[in-house]
Amino acid sequence: MANTYFGRDSYILLDKVTSSDGAYGTATADYIIANPLIGTTIQRTIEKTPRPHLVTGANNRRSHFVASDNVGGTFTIEANYSTVGLILKHALGAGSTSAGTPNTHSYTMAAALPDNGLTASIVRGSGGSGEIIEGVRIASMTFTSNSAEVATLECEVIGETSNVTTTDGSETRADASTDATLIAAIPDDPVLHHHMTGGTFTFDGEAVSVRSVTVTINNGIARRQFLGSKVTADPLRSDFSSVEVSMEIDVNDALYAKYVADVNGVDATLTFNDGASGANEHEMKFFFQNCRLTECSDPINGAGLLGQTIGFVCESDGTNHGLKIDVKNNAANPELPGT
Repeated sequence: MANTYFGRDSYILLDKVTSSDGAYGTATADYIIANPLIGTTIQRTIEKTPRPHLVTGANNRRSHFVASDNVGGTFTIEANYSTVGLILKHALGAGSTSAGTPNTHSYTMAAALPDNGLTASIVRGSGGSGEIIEGVRIASMTFTSNSAEVATLECEVIGETSNVTTTDGSETRADASTDATLIAAIPDDPVLHHHMTGGTFTFDGEAVSVRSVTVTINNGIARRQFLGSKVTADPLRSDFSSVEVSMEIDVNDALYAKYVADVNGVDATLTFNDGASGANEHEMKFFFQNCRLTECSDPINGAGLLGQTIGFVCESDGTNHGLKIDVKNNAANPELPGT
């Protein structure tokens, strides 16, 4: 008999896979962080392809084969000052910690993604156990903050395989090591829209009020299929990485002029801070490096106040590679959760 699941109380747990744990695709279960899910599309997909021969039965094809066995999709969570460290490190590539009160963790772009990927456990609500996803790599990550909303992180991932098995027609997703203690200890430190500090964002000397912002990191990785296996080898970069930022603001003629003039090489920052002090302070600060405007549009589509969408790409200058994110919390290192 098939299990019954509900979406409520669903979580994603993540653990890093180091070289001492094993090669890419090794499943580990000493989960480091847990986050409540807003939603996920992560799924195992078996690609079944008709055989190329022309033999039929009553004009219908007679056979097929399994071309690939893939796992992938997206997961979306609230951006939490205390539980996004491992995700940021594996989305950007590198992380380090500077001691302080609280500590500051810096995440920067790197040439290669760290470790041998991640292991994920997706806990489907009332099911109580998790489906293990092995060999998880973050292909892209998008941070979004809209006025009057909680900020979110959406990650697109590529995985090697999952632990789904089928017996007597019922599907079992079993993870004996689901860490209820880790889930119970998730700190409630969401990044909220009104945490944006200073009230404005400044680009090349021009300060603007922001209605919404998205920051997207694309790692340019792709699956690698080889003879002898239906699953992917460790996904590697097949294209350039990119950092793209989009903001909705009130119309600003000065920014439009900068767009037309091809102003580039601009550095800018965007900070969210919860207003606490001392060891209780939480902050997420984006350092946009070597930016060039790629969009500045203000369509007229009604009688009301006109909005403007600005977009910019952050590039490397050989030293700073487009994006750094600093997070303040009381975690001991850039991967562990705070408390």
